[in-house]
Amino acid sequence: MFKVIHTADFHIDNQNIDEAQKCLEFIIKRTKIEQPDIVMIAGDLFDSRNVKLESPAAMLLFDIITQMANFTPVAIVYGTPSHEGDATAALRYLKAKHPIHVSDKPEQYYMMNDNSFVSNPGGKQPKLVISAIPQPTKQYLKSSSSIDVANQEIASTMSNIFAGFGATAARYKTPHILMGHFSVSGAAINDKRQMVGLDIEISNDQIALTSADLVALGHIHLRQKVGNNGFYSGSIFPTDWGELEDKGFYIHTLENKKLIESNFIKTPSRKLIKISEDLTKDCDIDYLLSADSIPEIKDANLKIELKVYQDEAQKIDKEEIKKALINMGAKSVGVHLLRMPRENVRSKNILKLTTLQEKVIEWAKLRGETVSESILKKADLLEFEDADKIIQGVASA
Repeated sequence: MFKVIHTADFHIDNQNIDEAQKCLEFIIKRTKIEQPDIVMIAGDLFDSRNVKLESPAAMLLFDIITQMANFTPVAIVYGTPSHEGDATAALRYLKAKHPIHVSDKPEQYYMMNDNSFVSNPGGKQPKLVISAIPQPTKQYLKSSSSIDVANQEIASTMSNIFAGFGATAARYKTPHILMGHFSVSGAAINDKRQMVGLDIEISNDQIALTSADLVALGHIHLRQKVGNNGFYSGSIFPTDWGELEDKGFYIHTLENKKLIESNFIKTPSRKLIKISEDLTKDCDIDYLLSADSIPEIKDANLKIELKVYQDEAQKIDKEEIKKALINMGAKSVGVHLLRMPRENVRSKNILKLTTLQEKVIEWAKLRGETVSESILKKADLLEFEDADKIIQGVASA
């Protein structure tokens, strides 16, 4: 049996360090309990390539990776170039009981029975074959052709790399894991949208050329299965308000060259829930403050966006809304008003109406007001009475 902890997309920076530390320490505890044969981290460890080596974010990750490597070997692949920099490269120089390997280019290497990583097993049977693919970029897959031709050349190059990895791994009877940070064609970025045309995509047919027994992926923050044996672990905590799904990592178990089990483990990450309501369209703010409106409100961080008419914004008591939602179990609440000038949303019917009285009635509806009979009479007077008579009537009043 061969057990793998597969995680990715930490996106650590100095701003989210508390959340990152909580989730990473949880992974450390599970590593100690599970005693995996290897931890594989599929890219985007940091949120910026400009993270300073002496920064709190870098120091936290150096400590976490060292702890992991004191339990078991750690394999890391570079992620998005804008995220991975000197701080990620420095991880390969950490001192721990077991080795740490960082791949910044496509490569195949081997984990031996003594848990060492080598580039050539020297005729011995390795414990594991690892094929590593950082995010494909046009920088390391150089081409001077047009965009369309370059994309075809990149696809051909990636296919050749995958096929070469597959042919080499076939020499050994031990498990073969493809670890990568890239987009797979058809993968979803959330539960409703697929990844389309945002960066270089790899097809399941190309991945199949590796004959890998497990494909451990990073880059897309929504955990999911792709193909027969490919998995995105997703991010370990939400990195923006659009990520409402459970966050965590995978524990994969292989027997000989067969994947027999993949279990997703939730991290104790924060819940970020965004609620948008349009109060210019008869939305009920009382419903927003009911338990039915936000079923998962307990311990959630809420971001409330309310679209309101500019002249009615003062009627919204943001502090009262915050207090009510906190009392319902929310951990934190932020209320933001999107103020809309009333004329920007006026009814198109006003432009179609013919009489002034009709237009006054429609305008009053928009403002939630009623029009008195005397006002309607005055509207008719203004529209149909002779101007001189109106002036005389005002002068004599």
